[in-house]
Amino acid sequence: MHKYRVEWDPPETNGTGGYIRWYCDGLLIYGISAESLSLTGTEIPSEPMYMIMNTAVATSWGFPMPCPDGCDCDCFDCGDDDCTCGLPTDYCNNFPAFFEIDYVRVWQAVNESKHIIGCSTKDRPTDVFIKGHRKRYMADEDKQLLKSIRVGGAICHDVNNCGGLEHGDCIKGYCSCKNGFVGPACRAYEGYDDDPYVSPEAPFEVRPIMFQNGLLCTLLVLAVSFVIAMPLSVLLNRKETGYEQIPPDKSIERRHPAHDREGKQQFSAGGAGMVYQYQSAYSQQIQPPQQKVVTYCMIDGRLIDE
Repeated sequence: MHKYRVEWDPPETNGTGGYIRWYCDGLLIYGISAESLSLTGTEIPSEPMYMIMNTAVATSWGFPMPCPDGCDCDCFDCGDDDCTCGLPTDYCNNFPAFFEIDYVRVWQAVNESKHIIGCSTKDRPTDVFIKGHRKRYMADEDKQLLKSIRVGGAICHDVNNCGGLEHGDCIKGYCSCKNGFVGPACRAYEGYDDDPYVSPEAPFEVRPIMFQNGLLCTLLVLAVSFVIAMPLSVLLNRKETGYEQIPPDKSIERRHPAHDREGKQQFSAGGAGMVYQYQSAYSQQIQPPQQKVVTYCMIDGRLIDE
């Protein structure tokens, strides 16, 4: 058995100071200081952390670099003789491996304002970030952000499958947890935060749309140009489509309707020189054969076929 220790001193609020150090059986193995990270523009983490104890072997740690002569190093598998040439000597004798943990203890410096307990703190409101990025923490089938903690329910054959007599019991093939223990197999302690920090709800504000000065000036010029161009365009269209005065046509007789016995009616619009004519089919038949007459309901000089 060995004693592993990690010391983490968070930085100040301005990002300076702090360190992380790793120990094994009281001996310093490795450490990172804030001064070293400042060279790359980074700092010692100050976000809330949690611990994971597991057995992990990196894909590169413990393997010779470069690959030994006569080996492809396409695979690394202690169970396959063709995949062991790239492994260190006696490496496979370490497996199967077991990670046995006797205890885990967390210590906090007394009267140190930088050492704060909790998953979300005032300076690092993790819950606000999670609420703003829900999809990152949810699977496609999830209905809610946080899942309820399971308390028992794992399949068991005896009490040892449920953490032992102290943690739970095996009742009718399923684990039943005792008070203070949670998880499907009752192996986890029921934890809680004595004084959780709750981020205040920010009021909903509708902020005005901000434009750059150059863009705003361009929009104003376009708007003014449009307002000026529209009336001018309407006036020009009216002049182009206006009616011109039609000079009187001497070839058309002007008679009073009362004197026209053949049913022809025609009259002139006073002074304007425009002639309006109605002529029946009978009157068309008595026109001189040499004269070509085109009759309309309203005569426009531009429509007369000469």
